[in-house]
Amino acid sequence: MATLVDIANYTGLAISTVSKYFNGGSLRPYNKTKIENALKVLDYRPNQAARTLKTKRTYSIGILVPNLQSSFDTHIITAIEQELTAANYSSILCTYGSDPKIEAKKLRFLLDKQVDGLALLPSGTIHKELFEYLEENKKIVLFDRVLDGFSFDAVITNNSQITEDLVDFLVMQGHREIGIITNTVYTGSQRLEGYKHGLIKHGIEIKESLIRIGSWSIHDGRNHMDSLLTCNPRLTAVIACSEELCLGTVQILREKKIHIPDDISVVGFDMYGISTLTDPAITAVEQPVDEMGKNIVDILLRKIQLDEVQVGTIHCFNASIDNRQSVRHIPQPY
Repeated sequence: MATLVDIANYTGLAISTVSKYFNGGSLRPYNKTKIENALKVLDYRPNQAARTLKTKRTYSIGILVPNLQSSFDTHIITAIEQELTAANYSSILCTYGSDPKIEAKKLRFLLDKQVDGLALLPSGTIHKELFEYLEENKKIVLFDRVLDGFSFDAVITNNSQITEDLVDFLVMQGHREIGIITNTVYTGSQRLEGYKHGLIKHGIEIKESLIRIGSWSIHDGRNHMDSLLTCNPRLTAVIACSEELCLGTVQILREKKIHIPDDISVVGFDMYGISTLTDPAITAVEQPVDEMGKNIVDILLRKIQLDEVQVGTIHCFNASIDNRQSVRHIPQPY
C-alpha cells in the first residue's frame, strides 16, 4: 500500500506538503494537481483509523431525515452527499419515519458512530441526545425546519412569503375560493401562515372550510382534497403544500373526472421532475435544493474545522414559483 512518503517521492514534494493536502490545508493548484495524479497512479488508500487518532475526527457526517419518499428529501440529500464527497468526507444516512422515538434512537446511533457533525431534518421533538451532541461539541445544522430551544444553524426557505406569493398569483388569475392542504410541522405551519396573510392582504375572508391539515402523504392528499370538494362547491383552486399531498390531490381529481385546470386549478410544492410528467404539468413552488445542500455542508465543515460556537443563525433561501399549466385564468366581471 502506498504511503505519504511514496507520494512525496513520486511528486517531488515535501512530506509536509503532502500531509497538508490530506489535512485540508491550502496548496498551490499545481501542487494539488500533482498530488491528486499521484493518488490515482499509486492507488493510495488512506489509513482512516490512524487519521482519526491523529485528528480526533472521523471525517464523517450524519444525515437524519424523516424518510426518502419525497423529491425534496432525495434532492437535498444528493446535494449534501456531493458536497461532502468533494470535501473528502463520508456520510451515514438514517431515516426515522416521522416517529420521534425512532428519531431519538437514530440520534444515539449516529452519536455512537462518532460523526463529526449532523445534518438534521427534525421532527420538532426535543431529545436529550441533542444536548449530548452539544456536550461532545458535535456540530449540527438543521434544514427545512428550525427547532425552538436550540442554537443550531438552520437552512430553510421563505415558506411563509412564497405561499403568500402563491395566493397573490392565484388572486391575480381571478381565484377567490382557494383551498389549502398542509401540515402542522414547522414548514407546513409557515405555509399556512403565508396563505392566511395573502388572503387578508386581498380582503378575502379566511374560511376554515377551505383549510385541511394532515400528514405529508398521498393518502391525506386524496382524503383532504375529497373533503374540500364536498364542503366547498365553489372551490376554484387548491394549494397542496408538499409533493405527496399534491400527488394525492391530482389522483382524486382524476378519479372524479374533475379536470385540471378547467374545473380546479392546482399548485404544489417540491414537484421537481414529477410536475412535468403530469398532464397538465403542475405549477409548483421549487426550493433551491442544490444551493441549500451546499450551504448545509459549508456551514458544518466550517464549524468543525474552525470549532465555531453554534449561535443559531437562520440561513433563509428564496423559493420560486414555476408557472406551468395547472392554473387557469378566471375573467372578472367589470
